[in-house]
Amino acid sequence: MQIAEEAVHNVRQDAEPSEIEILLMWDHGRVRRLLRDDGMGLPAEVLARGGRAERDGLRARAERIGGGLS
Repeated sequence: MQIAEEAVHNVRQDAEPSEIEILLMWDHGRVRRLLRDDGMGLPAEVLARGGRAERDGLRARAERIGGGLS
C-alpha cells in the first residue's frame, strides 16, 4: 500500500488532478492496484528535477517485492 500512497501523493503534488481513481482487483491470486487521474501529466519542471526518477523508484520498489509498475 505504501507504493500506492506515494503514487497518489506524487499525483496530487505534481499533476493537479481534480479526480484520482484507485481500483483494487484480485487477479489470479494477486492484488492489483490501478491508479488513474485527470491531471496534467508531469510538468516540465517536475521532469527537470527528476520526475521520471520518482516513477522509476516506485517501479524498483514494486519489483523488490515481486510486483511491477506500468
